[in-house]
This record gives sequence, structure tokens and C-alpha cells, in this order.
Amino acid sequence: MEDFCCLLAAPGYGVHIFRDSKGVLMAKILIVEDEDELRNAIRRTLEINGYEVTTAEEGRKALLLIEEDRPDLVLTDIFMPGMEGLETIQRLAGAHPGLPIVVMTGSLDRLFLDLGLKFGAVHGLNKPFSTDELLIAISESLESSADTSAHSA
Repeated sequence: MEDFCCLLAAPGYGVHIFRDSKGVLMAKILIVEDEDELRNAIRRTLEINGYEVTTAEEGRKALLLIEEDRPDLVLTDIFMPGMEGLETIQRLAGAHPGLPIVVMTGSLDRLFLDLGLKFGAVHGLNKPFSTDELLIAISESLESSADTSAHSA
């Protein structure tokens, strides 16, 4: 069976490529995570699954990277040195409406995930999370963003 390829453009956020019968979604993702080991593990997981990945250790660097090459989705931690995740989410949501943001935290207090969602994230993950949970959150966030873009066009 041949691979199926369909292009779906989200205005201002690049092109999402849906490919093959598995529904693999190709997109540019920016990971904002201060822990090197976790950031690299997430990066490798996403790359293996066909995503193009850029990384930043904290919010300020993420904001600079986005101005150079805007991703299709941002995955950010909450607790980081420098500019922490909640401020990063607020700034991203204000400067780039419609850019899907997935927030993650190791905090047992649900309040922080709820704040991330209130400030502009579209999905939240509690650490530790499985590969399936990560991939589902990203896929659903990208699809939701594409659906919203298609309806507003």
C-alpha cells in the first residue's frame, strides 16, 4: 500500500504533513525544558516519530528561537530557571495567538497545570508521562489547531 500524503497549512504556522496509514503527523516542535536528560529524551522520541525538533533550556531562549523559525507547537515545562513556563506561555499566547502550547510539570499540585491551561496552553501533561501520552497530546493539539485554523479561514 502506498503512503498517503496530505498537506494542511495552518496560517502563519507552517505546513503540517499527514503521512501514511498510521496517521503520523510531521510538524516542527519547540521543546522548552531545563533538564538536559529529559529534554534530549523527548527530542529523540519526537524525532523518531517524524517530528522536526528544536530545543531551549528556558523561556527567554524559546522566545528568541520562535522569532527565527516559528514552530507548529511548543512543549514547555513550568518550573525552569530564568523565564519559567507560566510566563513563557503567557508571552507566547499573547504574541502568537493560535500557536498550540502543551504544558508539562512534575508538580503533584494540579493548580500549576490548570494555570498553564488558563494562560494559553491547550493540553497538559504530568511528569512522568509515557511516550503514548506525549504523542497523543501533541497530535491532538496539532489537530485541534489545524481545525481551528480551517474554521476561521
